[in-house]
Amino acid sequence: MTANINKPIHNVFTGVLFELGNSFIAVISNILTTVGAIANSSIITLLVWNGRATQRDHLKQLSDSQLSDIGLNRSQAIKEASKPFWHR
Repeated sequence: MTANINKPIHNVFTGVLFELGNSFIAVISNILTTVGAIANSSIITLLVWNGRATQRDHLKQLSDSQLSDIGLNRSQAIKEASKPFWHR
C-alpha cells in the first residue's frame, strides 16, 4: 500500500527534476549565447581597430601626389594618421 502512496510523490518529484533540468539547460544556453555574442562583437571590434591602424600607417607613407589623388593634403593626412586606432 505504501508503494501506491509514494508513486504520485515520485511522479511529482521526477517532474520537478525534469523541469529543473530544462531550466538549467535553458540558462546555460542563454549564457553561452551571450558569451558567443560578446566574443563575436569583440573580434569584430579588434578587426576594425586593426584595419584603422593599418590604414593610418599606410596614409603616413603616401606621397603628396597620392594624397591629392584621394582628396587630402599632407596636413589632413597627418591629422588623420595621428588619431588613436580606437577613434573613428
